[in-house]
Amino acid sequence: MFSPDGAFINTSEILSDAEAQAIHNRVQDEVAAENIADGRVGNFKDDPKFPEAKAYADSEVSKRLPAAILQAEVEAGAGQGDQSAASATQLLKQYKGFVLSKLPVSEEVQSQIRGLFQKYGWPTVWQSLDSIEGCRDGPTWTWQDVDNDLLMTLGDEKLLGMDKIAEYIFIGMRVSQCRDQYRTLKREQEGNETRDEN
Repeated sequence: MFSPDGAFINTSEILSDAEAQAIHNRVQDEVAAENIADGRVGNFKDDPKFPEAKAYADSEVSKRLPAAILQAEVEAGAGQGDQSAASATQLLKQYKGFVLSKLPVSEEVQSQIRGLFQKYGWPTVWQSLDSIEGCRDGPTWTWQDVDNDLLMTLGDEKLLGMDKIAEYIFIGMRVSQCRDQYRTLKREQEGNETRDEN
């Protein structure tokens, strides 16, 4: 989305450069206004443009931009082809991007977690909007191999605590359920390693 020098690059296949740039500018303005209102930035040497300039460098802009672009793509695609399926796909991508952006970790750890998602595939509960919606009042799914693999790796590498794994990754599952599943899988793994040694 951004070049090495920090310039915005339009990666959308639907929106024109002008449309994408306008969305980028809007997100910048929103973040700048929020930062100024919350007192996170202030004037420097009486330069009235300093708050905006500093706010634009806020990493929040890059976090919010993909979701804003995807939403605009969904709206732009209205009436073209099978819109309901296209909208669901785009909204699901947007949801995943939103969850990633909200992980309370450094950008380096977030990048590692994104790599794990690509390696193992998204948890099965995230494969459709219906399954996400169905988890509002509790889990409506069971652990699949891809979920177990991801849970084990996240737990072993300690990239997220079990509270965050339950809140952000395996929606609908409680912390105790994630912890119990991890411990069960860990015991099975250790049992298999012991048998292999004998």
